[in-house]
Amino acid sequence: AAQYKGAATITIRAKAPKGGSGKVTWGNGSPKMGTVPFELKANEWSELSLELPAEGSLGILRVHLPAKGQEIQVDSITITSADGKTTQTWNF
Repeated sequence: AAQYKGAATITIRAKAPKGGSGKVTWGNGSPKMGTVPFELKANEWSELSLELPAEGSLGILRVHLPAKGQEIQVDSITITSADGKTTQTWNF
């Protein structure tokens, strides 16, 4: 995610049997990491678009999925730059 400078949007399509809380974190090695929380609904596909109000490079991007001893299905994760010119998608 280092090629993304400034704000970006991450879209996550996932399903969790019990639902739960998760978060996306990012940072470029400094002690201050950015974080945005999210919720997955129980037993249904969710497509979440989260704004990442980053300043500078996103650096390392982490998606923390709900735990609770459940198998979570991830269909895709997409990152789009604020200007819409740069997009990267991972399909699982």
